[in-house]
Amino acid sequence: MQNADIPISCQTVTVRSASALAPNGLRRMYQLQGHWEKQGMAATLRKIGAWLLRACSPPAAAEATPTPRREDEVLHLRPGEWVETKSYDEIRQTLDSNGRHRGLLFMPDMAEYCGRRFRVFKPIERLLMEDTGELRRMRNTVLLEGVMCQGLNVGCDRSCFHFWREVWLRRVNGAVVQVDREYAAMAR
Repeated sequence: MQNADIPISCQTVTVRSASALAPNGLRRMYQLQGHWEKQGMAATLRKIGAWLLRACSPPAAAEATPTPRREDEVLHLRPGEWVETKSYDEIRQTLDSNGRHRGLLFMPDMAEYCGRRFRVFKPIERLLMEDTGELRRMRNTVLLEGVMCQGLNVGCDRSCFHFWREVWLRRVNGAVVQVDREYAAMAR
C-alpha cells in the first residue's frame, strides 16, 4: 500500500526522470501485449482506436533541450569489465540539489559501495516500467555484480540492483586480465 504522505527515495520510483521513452512503435507493441492479456480483445481494440484518434491531433510542444553530455560521463562499459566506484565526494559533485545526476537518484545506501571495485554485470539500455508498461531508454548506466539495494531507507525487501551512472565510475585497467587468469587456474 502506498502512502502519499511519506516521500519515497528509491531509484526504481524515480527512474522515469532518468530515462527517455523508447520509440513509439516498440512501446505500443509492449503496451498492447500487456493490455490484451489483462483486458481482452475488445478493450484492446478500443485502446487502439483511441491511440489512432490522438495520432491525428496536432503535435504537442517540443520537450526542453537536454543538457549536453561531457566526455567523462561516457565509458562504454561492457559486461565483465572491472570498475572502481568514485569516492562519495567525487560523486556528490556530479549531483544536482536533489541528489540526482540527469534525473537518476544517488541513493544514500549506495555510499557504502564508494571507492570499491566491482565487475560490470551489464549496461542498462532499456527497461520496462512495471506500473505503466512503458518501455524506457537509459544511457551511460550500468548494473554492478553484487551491488544491490538493501532497502534500508524505505523499508523495502525487494533487493533491486542499484543503477550506476558511468560518470560515477572509473575503469580499472589490467584487473580483468588478472582475474581471468585466476579463474583459469581454478578451472585446472
